[in-house]
Amino acid sequence: MKLLLSTLLVFFLQGAPDVEIATLSFDARDFKTEFNAAASRPRLVGVFSPTCGHCLQACSELQEILKENPDAPLEVFLLWSPFMKRDTLSLAQRATGYLPDKRVKHFWDLWKYASRTYEEQFKVPKGQAWDMFVFYKPHLVWQESMPAGRSRRVSRRLPS
Repeated sequence: MKLLLSTLLVFFLQGAPDVEIATLSFDARDFKTEFNAAASRPRLVGVFSPTCGHCLQACSELQEILKENPDAPLEVFLLWSPFMKRDTLSLAQRATGYLPDKRVKHFWDLWKYASRTYEEQFKVPKGQAWDMFVFYKPHLVWQESMPAGRSRRVSRRLPS
């Protein structure tokens, strides 16, 4: 609980970082373009709320892993969505500060496209496919629908 409170306190006291966040269209075609452009590398997709303490902690931990592995050929896509009552684009912009690594692309997913997709892929109850990372091997390409990934917890080791 103490860690959660300190994480949230830092979050609300820090200023908005200088990290770009793109707003996703309803069909996520902009995300699809970025995802496919990175097909030669492993990809990690995160689906989070910008005010969830556990989500922010997971991002902070991933930032530490990325910092420890600066040459890892990994592309990360973070999709921030309004899963909690107070979630906004402004708070999502602020939350990008937990994961400012240059290999990370941030998106504001107002329509919860990723969550809706993962509900179907992983047979998750409606509204519960968030606070998660999904891993994609290289060379998987998004054609008609998003390819199936593997939902996993973050570990201290990155794929090579």
